[in-house]
Amino acid sequence: MLTFTLLGHVVLSKDGQPLSRFRSQKEAALLIYLAHTGQPQRREFLADLLWESSSTKQSLANLRTVLTRLREKVSDELIVTSKAVALAPESRQVDSVALVQTMAGMGQVDSAEKATALHNALATYHGDFLADFHLSDAPEFNEWLALTREQIRRQVIAAYDKLGQYALATGEIELGITTARRWLQVDALDEAAHSLLIQLLIKAGRLREAIDHYPVSYTHLADADDPAGGRLVVEHRVELDLSLIHI
Repeated sequence: MLTFTLLGHVVLSKDGQPLSRFRSQKEAALLIYLAHTGQPQRREFLADLLWESSSTKQSLANLRTVLTRLREKVSDELIVTSKAVALAPESRQVDSVALVQTMAGMGQVDSAEKATALHNALATYHGDFLADFHLSDAPEFNEWLALTREQIRRQVIAAYDKLGQYALATGEIELGITTARRWLQVDALDEAAHSLLIQLLIKAGRLREAIDHYPVSYTHLADADDPAGGRLVVEHRVELDLSLIHI
C-alpha cells in the first residue's frame, strides 16, 4: 500500500515505511502527480510535464530511467505500458484526494452527521498542497502544483464557512469556535472568519475574548489594507455589535 501525505509536509510511504533516497525529486514528483490525479497518464505528457526544456526524445529517455528506478521502489503498484503510466487504484491512499472528494460530495451541511464528517475531513488539512515541494526546472509541473494548491485552499475555506454557518445556526458553539480558529490558521486575513469567531464568542458568553479578538482582527485587516485602493474601512469588516457587550 502506498500512502501519500500531500497536505502540508510531504511524506510518501510504502507499507508504513517512508519512501526516501530518491535519486531525483522528479521521481517523487511523478508518483505525486499520478497519485493525486488518479488517472493513467500518457508517457509523452509526463515527459513534457517534467522535462519541458529537453527534446522529446531526451525527455522520454529521462522518463524511462525514472520509471525503472520507481519500479524498484514500489514494484507492482506502478503500472507501466508502452503508452501510459498509472498507479494501481486499490494500492494508494492520498490525503488530498480524500479531502477533495469529501468536500465535493458534501453539499449543504444540514445534519450533525455531515458536520462531523466535514470536521474530521478538514482536520487532515495540515497545510497547503505540497507546501514544501518544488521543482526548479519543471515549469509545467509547478504551474499544475500552484493551480491545484489554490483550488484546494479555496475549497477548504468554503468548507470552513459552511461548517461555521451550520454551527452558528444550530448553536453548536464550541464546534463553531474551533472551526473559526482553524479557518483563521488557513487565512488570517479572512474577514468572514474573524466575524464568525467574534459572533460565536459572544453567543458563548465569552465577552472578554470577543473584545480581545477585535483589535487582533483589526490589526490583521489593517495591515492588509491598501490605503489608496478605496477598500472598506476596517471597522466595518468585522460585524461586532459592541452594544451587546456589558463588562
